[in-house]
Amino acid sequence: MPGSQPSSFGAQLRRYREAAGFSQEDLAERANLAAKAIGALERGERRRPYPRTVQMLAAALQLSETQRRELIASVPRAPSSGLGEGDAFVGRERELAELLAKLRAAAGGRGGIVLLLGEAGIGKTRLAQEFMTAARGQGAAVLAGRALEGEGQAPYGPWVEAIERYALDRDPDELRREMGFDAPYIARLVPVIRSRVLDIAQPERLAPSDERLRVYGAVARFCRTIAPRPAVVFLDDLHWADRDTLGLMRYMARSLTESSVLLVCAYRDPELGVDAAHPLMTTLSSLRHEIACPTIRVGGLDHAEMGAYLTHAAGRPLPPTLVERIGEETSGNPFYAREVLRHVAEADASATRGDDTPDMRGVPEGVRQVVADRVRYASS
Repeated sequence: MPGSQPSSFGAQLRRYREAAGFSQEDLAERANLAAKAIGALERGERRRPYPRTVQMLAAALQLSETQRRELIASVPRAPSSGLGEGDAFVGRERELAELLAKLRAAAGGRGGIVLLLGEAGIGKTRLAQEFMTAARGQGAAVLAGRALEGEGQAPYGPWVEAIERYALDRDPDELRREMGFDAPYIARLVPVIRSRVLDIAQPERLAPSDERLRVYGAVARFCRTIAPRPAVVFLDDLHWADRDTLGLMRYMARSLTESSVLLVCAYRDPELGVDAAHPLMTTLSSLRHEIACPTIRVGGLDHAEMGAYLTHAAGRPLPPTLVERIGEETSGNPFYAREVLRHVAEADASATRGDDTPDMRGVPEGVRQVVADRVRYASS
């Protein structure tokens, strides 16, 4: 019976927690997880946490590198479900064409912002990945970063990630040229740049409001400088973004209309807690009064698209009844659909062998609850 004996991971986690003198509530607060998630992991009810969850727990427990490796090694491997790795790109041709049209406009000096929105798991990030691959193929520079859930993210987190990745791949002399006189402020925002470009002066001390505007201007000029060719800046999961990230996004968007930079911003809609008073919504409301903000809403896959998606996931044709049941249950949401297929495949191999009547009795009632539980307890 699942949970009757603690998994090695759960037992290991409990030992480290007790050695640190933390209650489950203490550890949950430090790791930005739910206390019942900690309990479920320790009891073995949730046996396979996501890698990011393990890292968050290790950081909260302040484990040594050896202890961290031992905790990671104690996570049990998932049984094979027969599902292929990777996510098929299915049914987003219209949305991809819209993004490519925006890229062509940016290449002609008519840059700007475009918003991607849709519910969790609907495929916004997958669409953006396909677009960024196509953009790179057309010679565009691509910068990408994402906001993280919780309080552990530094100010400007997605911007720091995007610029850092770009900077680490650049020739130091080219990077110095692209930063120009803004180098001190960009290096303050992204400290790793100082390991690539030596002798960057320290920025002058300014009042916080003045320094914020100086950073905004430095990043905007940097992005425009790297874009004699077009440039794409992709910011993901902005429903979790801090106010500094959103303020810079608004500043950037207003400065790009006569540039070769396309700013692509993705967020969940609907998302719990994101209402008219949320910082993202107030930022977008202000921005829409200032410039055009084209929006691409990403919806569910239709029946044929869902069949193609699940066939790719399973690596073989699936029973039409199974495809239909999963499509109906998930409203065409690819992530939810894949999770249900994985659950069915692990519970009953006949579901993917081509039987006429798939057994879906093992699927908990309501796929959204299945995925919500998995996310909530950070288990796979």
